[in-house]
Amino acid sequence: LLCARAVIPAMLRKSSGSLLFTSATAAFRGSATSPAFSIAKFGLRSLSQSIAKEFGKNGIHACHIRLDCGLNTPKNLKK
Repeated sequence: LLCARAVIPAMLRKSSGSLLFTSATAAFRGSATSPAFSIAKFGLRSLSQSIAKEFGKNGIHACHIRLDCGLNTPKNLKK
């Protein structure tokens, strides 16, 4: 949200821009083991849809991208 809020004014001045929001399957199906993660990802999905509806007429595109993969974070590498 903070990043989008920071760049949208410049995009409005140019009548152009794209915002990409990355997410996971949890945004669509939920997760029994990580409900907070699912809630956060669903919120991000909803935010991208709201931005697309509000600013699409001004040439700003918002896209929600679902990435289903593991990431090599230090926490995951310890498993």
